[in-house]
Amino acid sequence: MVAGPGAISTVLSLMDQAGPWSEKILVFLAVPVAVAAGHAVLRAGAPLMTRTGESGLRVMTRMMGLILAVIAVQFIINGLRDALPQILAR
Repeated sequence: MVAGPGAISTVLSLMDQAGPWSEKILVFLAVPVAVAAGHAVLRAGAPLMTRTGESGLRVMTRMMGLILAVIAVQFIINGLRDALPQILAR
């Protein structure tokens, strides 16, 4: 799930938006940083779960769902902003 279609399409989209090679190198270097951050978060999961308990887990789950929904809406807005001028021009 971590390296699924969403992650791959995000990297492809960012590489497409990157201009000069310096920006493309930054995107390329961001991948191992994201992998390391994901590893650290997954390793900290069990100790964090014992500290927060069941109610803390529910709060974090709802917050992550909200963040995911906001990102999805932003993707839709970006796609519509790019596609609508072409659609309306026909």
